[in-house]
Amino acid sequence: MSARALALAALALTALLAPPPAAAELCSVDLAPAATVLLPYFEVALGDASGTTTLFELSNASPRSVVVRVTLWTDLAIPTFAFDLWLTGYDVQSFNLRDLFAGGLPATGPGTSPNGYFSLPGGPFVGCPGALATAVPAAHLRAAHSGLGSALHGGLCSGRDLGDGHARGYLTADVVGRCGSGLFPSDPGYFGADGIARHDNVLWGHYYYVEAGRDFAQGESLVRLEADPAAFGPGDRTFYGRYVGDSGIDGREPLPGSWVSRYLTGGPFDAGTRLVTWRETPGAPIPFACGSAPPWYPLPLTQVVSFDEEENAVDAREIIFIQPPPPTAPAAAQSDGDYLVVHPFGWVFADLDRSPLEPAQAYVAALIGAEGRYSVGTAATPFGAGCGPAGCGLGREAEAARLCLEPVNGADPTLDPGERARVRATAAGCYNNCNFVHQAACTVRPAGTAGGLEVATRFCINPPAPGCLGPPVCDPVEAVCLTAPLAAGDYALGAGDLELRFSVPTALPPGGLCVGGL
Repeated sequence: MSARALALAALALTALLAPPPAAAELCSVDLAPAATVLLPYFEVALGDASGTTTLFELSNASPRSVVVRVTLWTDLAIPTFAFDLWLTGYDVQSFNLRDLFAGGLPATGPGTSPNGYFSLPGGPFVGCPGALATAVPAAHLRAAHSGLGSALHGGLCSGRDLGDGHARGYLTADVVGRCGSGLFPSDPGYFGADGIARHDNVLWGHYYYVEAGRDFAQGESLVRLEADPAAFGPGDRTFYGRYVGDSGIDGREPLPGSWVSRYLTGGPFDAGTRLVTWRETPGAPIPFACGSAPPWYPLPLTQVVSFDEEENAVDAREIIFIQPPPPTAPAAAQSDGDYLVVHPFGWVFADLDRSPLEPAQAYVAALIGAEGRYSVGTAATPFGAGCGPAGCGLGREAEAARLCLEPVNGADPTLDPGERARVRATAAGCYNNCNFVHQAACTVRPAGTAGGLEVATRFCINPPAPGCLGPPVCDPVEAVCLTAPLAAGDYALGAGDLELRFSVPTALPPGGLCVGGL
């Protein structure tokens, strides 16, 4: 039999017997093909052809053609440009983002992309011409992604200007069923029964940071986000949930908020370790006046603990506050997380939730370099799943045993309308220096009927190590947070089984109004 006949026979067999792409567990970070992939951070030195650039590749794990919509977002999570890409069966398409910022895009389409023997028709697709030609607004991209005002955004800014002329941001790619939509994933009509997005779990790929002038490169796998249209409902966390009112209609699994990463910063590892981070942001992605920032910026560091190789732990947030501040505050996408690294060699735990009541998605990877000779990129390890409530990544969780309402101004015990109050929550149990407190945090928000206030606490505390002889004391572990300005009326402040009732205006007793005990 001729080679061509063999190929045609194999093609027919593929059409009948081709298995679905490799399955994986939903709501876990794994390397199975997915309906959405995330490039967590990119950087391009716009004025230096031999400087930093980012390459990435998209691959189709299916024998059938698919349409992919690629979206660029700034490092402050504002979409700037999207284009459609045609992938034939088992296709691979590579990009150098330097070319994109110069106005170039590879030509793909049903009449342009080559079809091998094993490629099968896909679809049906709407609005897809033979060549998917998209004009690239290069000037807009260069301005928006380097923190300058863009005419397409009405002269407003969309990213951080770090003063080096580099373009920064992140990128998403989704399987869609229509070409030429002009939509971003944050737009109405992208998801849902009549939306353009599909749930084919077929995408995979890699990304690379390349510095040609230094003969230096690092790479990692694109983050894969599987889709299941029946797995998520109203109120469930999903990857694009912030854009669809947490309705679950995007069907994409969410990422967890807690990660651990190894780092090496001494000896031959003179290039140190940079932590690449991507983080979910609240609110609508709207450009802002240059010289200002979105209302959520900077993102909080809820819990960061750095360990050396002998199990000595340090709250890295304390180091940040007593040393000069980091070069840039936490944003949606960045690769300057080396300020979280405390010891020369060790590992770091980072809880990147916004608060105990506000789980937030994140992704972390480590870039480790040695003597300018070699480099490696490694994904961090997730602690927990993206689905479900967040909890302690390290230590054991303790409940709140005591709740107090205090005046913000200790010299004035009166709580008047329009004023905030301080809430002090105390963890159940006795503690001394044999315990390590990984996290003590609280948040207050409205709950239930009018006047209801919910206090969420997260106390993450290590039990005493065997043989540890700490002093015979009972030190409290406390978390302090503030209410919103309170109007006149009656209130019920609750944390678990604790409930504290009060009115505004009122005069608070010395030591505050308290309920519960240790």
